[in-house]
Amino acid sequence: MGSTMKTAIRSSIVSPKLAVAVGIAVLSIAVLPANSSISYAQSAEVKSLNPVVENRGVMQQLEDTSITFRVNNLISENEQVMSKSEVNVTTVNGIVLLTGAVKSAQDKHWCEQIASSHPKVLKVINELKVRKQRSLLDIGRDKALQASVKIRIINELDAESPTVHVVTYDKVVYLMGVVSKDVADRATKVASNTKKVDRVITIFQFKKDV
Repeated sequence: MGSTMKTAIRSSIVSPKLAVAVGIAVLSIAVLPANSSISYAQSAEVKSLNPVVENRGVMQQLEDTSITFRVNNLISENEQVMSKSEVNVTTVNGIVLLTGAVKSAQDKHWCEQIASSHPKVLKVINELKVRKQRSLLDIGRDKALQASVKIRIINELDAESPTVHVVTYDKVVYLMGVVSKDVADRATKVASNTKKVDRVITIFQFKKDV
C-alpha cells in the first residue's frame, strides 16, 4: 500500500470542516449546508477515508471475503453481545466497516477489537450505534434504499460501477471501493441526491495510478 495520503475537501462549499488523523489516512468530516450550490442537499455529513493504494485485484477480493467471514463468525459466537443486537461486517481492500446496533458502548468497543485483531485488517471504521436494533420494516426500507442507490450508480458509472460498494443502515449510505477521484465524486453525488437518503459517508481509497 502506498504511503502517500490525499484528502478530498471541497473548501469552497463546505463549512465547518474537521480533519482528524486516523493512522493510515485522514478522516475528514464535512457538514454541507442544505442550500449548497452543489446538489448534495440530502448529505448532511460526509466522511472520507482516502489513502492512495494499488488497484484492487482478485487476491485482495478473496482476502476481503475471508476477513468478513472470520470477523463475522467471531462476533456472532458471542451470544451475550449479539442478544438483541445487529452487527454487519463489510470489508473492502483490508478496511472493515462495522454497521448496526448494539446494547452498550462496551459491546461496540469489543466488536471493534475483534475486527482489529485480524492480522490482515488495515483499519476498522466503527459505525455501530448504541440503540435498539432495526425493525423488520426498517430493514426492508434500508434494503430498498440500498438497491435504489446501486441502480442509480450503475446507470451513472456503467463499467466503473462494480468498483463502488454500497452499504445502507438506518438511511445512512456508506460508499466504499478503490476508485478514481472522478468515480468517487460522481458516486457520492448520485447517492446524495437519492430520495430518502439522510447521510452519505464515503470510505473510498484512490487508485495509485490516478
